[in-house]
Amino acid sequence: MATEQFAGSPRARRAPRRGVKERAREPWTELLDEGLREGRLVRESREGARPAELVDPPAGLHPEALRALARVGIERLYSHQARALQAASEGTTIVTSGTASGKSLCFNLP
Repeated sequence: MATEQFAGSPRARRAPRRGVKERAREPWTELLDEGLREGRLVRESREGARPAELVDPPAGLHPEALRALARVGIERLYSHQARALQAASEGTTIVTSGTASGKSLCFNLP
């Protein structure tokens, strides 16, 4: 289940609007709150864990990259890794994902 917080939502010590879940107080909370107040952060969401979706590596991936993946036991990519690889070929890409979800490969593979 995803929860979202939009700019303009009540923040500091006021009761949240109906349907808006307040964010837990974390070390980065003040930075996010400031971004919301200043309009630099326009949307924030969290999604719960879900099963991995594996896909075959893109057909155009260089054969040496495929061999390197095979050497470390990677036969298939997580779907977000394949999407990140495609997006990187089209321009600047930002990947956000949970801990231990394969972001490093998103960075190193292109």
